[in-house]
Amino acid sequence: MLLKQRLAVLPFSGAIGSKTFEAWYGIFRWLEREDKVRGVLMMVESPGGGATASELIYERLLAISNKKPLYAFCTFAASGGYLASLAAARIYAPRTAAIGSIGVISLKPVLKELFEKVGLDLEVIKKGRMKDMSLFHRGFTEEERESMDALNEAVYRRFVDLVSERRNLPREKALELATGAMYPAEKARELGLIDAVKGFDEALEDLCRATGVKKERAVFVRPKKPFLKRFLGTGLGGGLLDGLFEISR
Repeated sequence: MLLKQRLAVLPFSGAIGSKTFEAWYGIFRWLEREDKVRGVLMMVESPGGGATASELIYERLLAISNKKPLYAFCTFAASGGYLASLAAARIYAPRTAAIGSIGVISLKPVLKELFEKVGLDLEVIKKGRMKDMSLFHRGFTEEERESMDALNEAVYRRFVDLVSERRNLPREKALELATGAMYPAEKARELGLIDAVKGFDEALEDLCRATGVKKERAVFVRPKKPFLKRFLGTGLGGGLLDGLFEISR
């Protein structure tokens, strides 16, 4: 239990998927409810990942942001990594950061020619003419390509709407920026995608001023490492809370 008021720093890194959401969910819920944590600084270094997982993380972070100051410090925030950062009341980045990649992409390998070269055949039994559209033994039909494009368009519109809403930009402006391009920190600030180009200590000091909590009261909070990693000495040290995550200074 935290006996004094604290600031929580979340080192959020790596590709985003369902496992990411599972690992952080307990932390996000605890931070939302814990009154002694007066503010949160999320350190983002992520290339993005799954659209649904990214939005689920965004929603949990927004729940925190609605209760207490939540700032984001982004060293690399691309696609879903930037989407998650939109929950923050303020977004900071150092000068060397890369921000953006607002867009949607879907990939599937097509191994038809390779199968033919090695004499391998894949027999598919299906109900529903597009049921095997995600398999790699053939390319998309025109109907399937249109279906995938409609799915991507829905996710794309949602992303653009969030950028417009959270960054207080006209939707037309947000749409102009949603090309998938990455922007250096200063350009991202000029475009309104972030609030300031600052270092980590400066971002933390801004959070201190907003909460009235001293910088010395900041602690790092992250998902608990698997037992084997901790047993081999790669853990962080510090206290454990409910077996879900680690806290270290």
